[in-house]
Amino acid sequence: MPENSLRVLEIIVGLDIGNVDGGRERFGIELARQLKRDAVDVSVCAFWKRGGQTEMHWCQVLQLEGIEVFFAGECRDKFSFLQYLLGIRQIANYCQTHQINIIHSHYQMASLAAVFFKLFRYTSVIRTLHISGLEWGKGSIGWVLEKIITNCFFSLCVDAEVGISQAAVDQLKRRTLVRWLGKPIYLIHNALPADFLENENQAAVKWVRFGIENKLIVGCMGRLSEQKGYLYLIQAIPYVIEKFPHVHFVFAGDGELKSRLEKTAEELQVLDHVLFAGQTREVVPFLKSLDLFVLPSLWEGLPTVILESMACGIPVLATDIPGTRELVQHGITGWLVPLQSPIELGNAIVELLENPQTRQGLAERGKRMSQNFTMPRISQEYIALFQDVVHDN
Repeated sequence: MPENSLRVLEIIVGLDIGNVDGGRERFGIELARQLKRDAVDVSVCAFWKRGGQTEMHWCQVLQLEGIEVFFAGECRDKFSFLQYLLGIRQIANYCQTHQINIIHSHYQMASLAAVFFKLFRYTSVIRTLHISGLEWGKGSIGWVLEKIITNCFFSLCVDAEVGISQAAVDQLKRRTLVRWLGKPIYLIHNALPADFLENENQAAVKWVRFGIENKLIVGCMGRLSEQKGYLYLIQAIPYVIEKFPHVHFVFAGDGELKSRLEKTAEELQVLDHVLFAGQTREVVPFLKSLDLFVLPSLWEGLPTVILESMACGIPVLATDIPGTRELVQHGITGWLVPLQSPIELGNAIVELLENPQTRQGLAERGKRMSQNFTMPRISQEYIALFQDVVHDN
């Protein structure tokens, strides 16, 4: 089947990248852009419309490249079942009008809706799991949804399931129905945006305009949320500044945890060593300005920000968790520490700052490794899967 006979709808949560939405949404956008370059008829549904400049920016990026984008529902302060149902109807009408033959979902609630489109509108459904761990969140409700929807409904009704890391694939394979049915689970990694390396020669951010001059910069980038483990990084700072009183920690991103992080930094009397820089679209200049990139996450899928840091030639320090350890080999392509341990995190930062040659070696090997994760290659893997699924159906 030729690529131009595919009519693909990529469904993501939203377009507020770096605030409410994060890596999986950015991946969905970048995959759609690459599919378009590969002559696939692709459009994007951002399920929840939130408003704001970031959302407008990504709408414009997609539209300028000839990719149609629409929103399914209006986001409220709390989940609205009525808005969800209206969103399902919106997507169903779009699929019927545009004769979509592949729905590729990066959002579990959209995957659930897409299964009904498959049953009643003969649309094939593929879903990609972007996280290793509890897909539906913590607590008893999340546990129940995991058992009923992910373990049973998705196992039986979704045409194909993809994991972005080996840990995600193993998680999908552990389900009883998948084992009984002998259903294949596909490994297709996250990847760097196609144009990311083209921007590699951009100049680094000049921190002097923030009052930071002639200091070592330790940075991180992503949503300020519980998942990212930034609270433990804040708690590690006192151990670092004992040895390096001129080091500065820069947090690029925004989110619900910002006020708590600021309060913790103030209580620990390290606020003078911390800069909350907010969201940035200048990813390459930000990363190139760092002496060390840190990702102290509690859980991840396959964090693209690590690949981006490596591609920029920046050494990476991260927590030893599934997904991350597939990119970071301790002492080879980066440095790993136990999660939720401010002391060990702080000691590792000190050790790496004390050893520039070690940092340089990690950066060089990490950069070489990152070149294996490119969006053009990943796009071809998805196109092959799309073709197989449509042919089989």
